[in-house]
Amino acid sequence: MSDMRLWNAVDDKSAPLCWPWNDDADSAMLVFSNRITAVVSTVNVARGAEETRGSCAQPSQDQEAIVDVSLVQKAGGAEVSRETATLAYVDGTGGGPITVRANPGTREWERVRDPRVYAIDPAWRGESGESGYDIAWPVNLGFTIIVR
Repeated sequence: MSDMRLWNAVDDKSAPLCWPWNDDADSAMLVFSNRITAVVSTVNVARGAEETRGSCAQPSQDQEAIVDVSLVQKAGGAEVSRETATLAYVDGTGGGPITVRANPGTREWERVRDPRVYAIDPAWRGESGESGYDIAWPVNLGFTIIVR
């Protein structure tokens, strides 16, 4: 039996993020950090009376992105729990379209013009480690820096 690898991707950008409230928590702070754009945003959520689950809208993503999220639950301003997750926003999830930008084997196929999110598994190279997502960054070929 082979190992099965799973990649978590956001399949509904309009669905709120939800979490169970810690018994002592009266509020939560969510910090969203986009790895491609380096934009960081913070959302504070107050716990409603008798609420067992909290929720927060996802940050708007018009392009592929990897967003690290930290959820800090607080009681009277003091931290009572901290959790982190990585959200991958990729084309094709949730039945969305996938754009094929070039034919394999062509020069255009190998050129990355914009940062692109891709799945990776160290086992593909015979290495150990966790599977996940990474970013392919454009490389400016023909650009030379001369230091004198």
